[in-house]
Amino acid sequence: MKILIIGEYSGFASNLKMGFKSLGHETILFSWGDGFKKIKSNLPEDYYVNVSNFSIYKKQIKGSWVIKNIIESFVFNQKVKTICENGLFDVVLILNLDFIRFNRQFWRPYFSMKMIKNIVKSPNDIYLSLCGNEFIYNSFLSKMSKSNPKDIIKRQKPTKREIQVFNTFSHQIPRVIPVMFDYAEPYRQYKLSKYFEIQPTIPLPLYLDNIEFNNVVRKKIVIFHGVNRESKGTSVISEALEEIKQLYSNVEIIIEGNLPFEEYLNVLKKANIIIDQCYAYSYGMNAIYSMAMGKVVLSGNEPECQIEFKREDIPIVNIKPDPQQIVRELKLLIEEPERINQIAIQSRKFVEEFHDSIIVAKQYINVFTKNNNKI
Repeated sequence: MKILIIGEYSGFASNLKMGFKSLGHETILFSWGDGFKKIKSNLPEDYYVNVSNFSIYKKQIKGSWVIKNIIESFVFNQKVKTICENGLFDVVLILNLDFIRFNRQFWRPYFSMKMIKNIVKSPNDIYLSLCGNEFIYNSFLSKMSKSNPKDIIKRQKPTKREIQVFNTFSHQIPRVIPVMFDYAEPYRQYKLSKYFEIQPTIPLPLYLDNIEFNNVVRKKIVIFHGVNRESKGTSVISEALEEIKQLYSNVEIIIEGNLPFEEYLNVLKKANIIIDQCYAYSYGMNAIYSMAMGKVVLSGNEPECQIEFKREDIPIVNIKPDPQQIVRELKLLIEEPERINQIAIQSRKFVEEFHDSIIVAKQYINVFTKNNNKI
């Protein structure tokens, strides 16, 4: 198959691409690097869009991103044209509707729906991945008991553009693939869900070849929380960590925010325990990277998550938006460090069995093939 992936979230796209490639499928990724994370593909066939300002002697020229956008758009369109000279795509996977535009814009390096339909063999083979914030997910937050109240207030009223984007594209991309319970359930409960072909939930992928197991408990147990957005529950987690700091002298706590992806991975390597998020039923890419390194992860692992994945052996310590509950879980680990070693081994094994990029890519190929045979 010839597959196009549009967008990136925390390495999801680049890891899935490696799975497809390992199975022998030609795969091209168009990515915007996931903002501050700057996740860049170094493979020549991929296209990384960088629309920041120009810099001279490390000083940015304000407003120059407009010129850069126009240049990027020209290069972007040439790249798409060159790729399609070798044949149209069999499948297009869009990670979020934010990564496409209504119409082609010469000053912005984005795909329009018309462009996508012109480069894929059949419009029936365009898929939307349910892996990020969008209209249905945001509108359903208030019905999910494990949601951040501040997040609900912030997102409960969709913008005019969000409604317009959803109304336009939802009829053109009816097939959606959830990556976890948190994104699958809103679509299942949506009043117009009959218009969508909700595919089986497929877990997030991780390419394991370059990720080493690394969790050695030394004199101090290192706990790391990566600040990303408040919807993850940083204020609750920080409160718990402050109490732990007062209780134990043999603990080092690292709280870092908005790190580029490579720097984030380097900090992960130093830690024994990772606290990811407390306002989720399931866990994301950060947790999977951490488990692959053999870290003990505190994140979402509710019964709903286990049922969705049909796995009761997920080695993530489930936490709730309750500082005292988080403190209790950390105490168990700090006072019985042998637990850390046990969970570390279980974590790596689980990722190898369940999240390996080749295993996950096979599930996508099965979905693509099954639906293609229906046509």
